[in-house]
Amino acid sequence: MENRIRLVLILLVFVWMGVIFGFSSRPASLSAQDSYRVGKLFAELFVPNFKNWSADSQDKYIRSIDRPIRKTAHASEYAILAMLAGGVFLVQSSLLKAGDHTGDDEQLSVEDNNSINGRFVPKVNKRRSVKSMVRPLMKGVAVSALFACTDEFHQRFVQGRAGSLVDVCIDTGGAVVGVIILGSAICLCGKLVKILRKNRQKFVDHSAPQDNC
Repeated sequence: MENRIRLVLILLVFVWMGVIFGFSSRPASLSAQDSYRVGKLFAELFVPNFKNWSADSQDKYIRSIDRPIRKTAHASEYAILAMLAGGVFLVQSSLLKAGDHTGDDEQLSVEDNNSINGRFVPKVNKRRSVKSMVRPLMKGVAVSALFACTDEFHQRFVQGRAGSLVDVCIDTGGAVVGVIILGSAICLCGKLVKILRKNRQKFVDHSAPQDNC
């Protein structure tokens, strides 16, 4: 199952890289039109009474937020890429450790009631499990940063566009935010699963028949 998930994530990484490459291949004039439409949609949704403004005022406002819209879009692209790439390395890391429960990355213990279908299940130390996510997620950031460098180089050959070291930093910053979101989501899901298991165990204990003899 894990191998299938990893293959799907790898495929999604390359698909998303292709999407980013496609956007970067658009000439500056077409890219500006895209940004203008996004800025107009943003203003219509979030700026009160924007539709009642004069055409000139609307145009000035949309152009004033053009740069933030562009940079946010770039950062968001690389946040998604880092989440996908980080997911690949997280799954790969779990596969490598699947047959080794004695390493330094995890501290395992077995509780008497911690079993499924009669088989004991190791309990992962929380601090170790969180720490074990850092390296795979940082690899996801590294992949995104490297692709950002190649993408900016590619843009030097696109009409009206140019590569920028500042954009590489923005893209990498977006990648960092992406893996933070992914890591936080995984931790939150882990806590929810733990709470559900505790509640289920309490229900089983209360509903189990008791011998009053």
